[in-house]
Amino acid sequence: LFPHSSYLSGASLLLNHADSHHPTLSRLCLSLRRTFPHAYANVYLTPPEGRAAGVHADDRDVWVVQVRGKKRWRAYETVPARFPFR
Repeated sequence: LFPHSSYLSGASLLLNHADSHHPTLSRLCLSLRRTFPHAYANVYLTPPEGRAAGVHADDRDVWVVQVRGKKRWRAYETVPARFPFR
């Protein structure tokens, strides 16, 4: 499958370490690394009504910036998943 056909079928597209490919993200991450040594950028493109991941927990601190569209984000004190780090 081509990425665009997967997206049109409801899948999210993911670009890991987008800072390696985009000068503005690269500068942002280099600046953040003065305080946060492992700062990098991942970019998700998710179709309307889609989701990149179900309920989960990340094994690192995450700063999310949503640049377009809308989504209902939820944060939990207790992880509501049996195996949260999938």
